[in-house]
Amino acid sequence: GHIRGKSFEGKLGVIDRMLEFSFNGLADFNKQEPAFDFSLEIDQANLYDLNLIDRSEDASISGKIRARFEGTTADSFFGKILIDDLHYRENDKFYILKHFQLDRRRISDDLDKTILRSDYIDGDINGNYTIKDLAGQFAGFITGSYQDPEYLQQVDTKPQFVSFDFRLKDLSTVTELFLPGL
Repeated sequence: GHIRGKSFEGKLGVIDRMLEFSFNGLADFNKQEPAFDFSLEIDQANLYDLNLIDRSEDASISGKIRARFEGTTADSFFGKILIDDLHYRENDKFYILKHFQLDRRRISDDLDKTILRSDYIDGDINGNYTIKDLAGQFAGFITGSYQDPEYLQQVDTKPQFVSFDFRLKDLSTVTELFLPGL
């Protein structure tokens, strides 16, 4: 590969008992908003051994990722991420995500479109919004904080103009993993 300033373009592979992957593409940190265009195939990542997770000693992941995007935060992210054949193991149980696609585009100066497609949920969000403020205001509405003066001030000073459509599918795998006992 080639390194230019804070940019890497090329191939990188790791073969280790804790981590085995192959990377092919670009990670460019030279601009204000970093740019990524790569494919990543994770043959095996032992998350417990890598000290990334501590709730299961057999926690591991494998899968294929294709990404082309700019940004490092939810609000600066524009582009597409595709994940296929993601296999996650925890406590001798296997969880599979066959397909995940996240695509966020700027339609005009004040209009964004986010498209989510996966095995568990499909969704579309359109409008003028920031993810951080939208998530906070939505959570406040759901929890009944809409009478709280601090919440009302945030809604007044940072209004979110958004339309959305979410279609939930079979979430039993997700709830079993992230909300056990629900």
